[in-house]
Amino acid sequence: MTASFQILILGYGEMGHAMEYLLKDHYQLAIWEKFPIDGFSSAVIEESAPHADIVLFCLPVNPHQEVVQQIALLLKKTCLCVSIAKGLDETGKTAAQIFSENLAEHQPYALLYGPMISEEIRAGRYAF
Repeated sequence: MTASFQILILGYGEMGHAMEYLLKDHYQLAIWEKFPIDGFSSAVIEESAPHADIVLFCLPVNPHQEVVQQIALLLKKTCLCVSIAKGLDETGKTAAQIFSENLAEHQPYALLYGPMISEEIRAGRYAF
């Protein structure tokens, strides 16, 4: 394991599991889940966000605004926020619009779109 980057995965659904599979052997991970299932120990978002070099939003677009507002002031200036969410929230905003409106002007962010099949990723097969 390389501890050069600390990555905070937000959401432990299909894509959260896939990102864990891809990254666990190479980076230090913290995984936060708002509604954890029995046996899963969720990271405390307020404790993990200040240490993250990358925050992966493996959430639908709807909770992005709430979560971004919760962590925006805690993030390092160099922390990259990445959303994999496609579509719009209930007000018609994209993840990019939510990031733009709620993150500090200096905060880098990116969007990762495309047909990603979490089952294929976790099985070690290629996915786009």
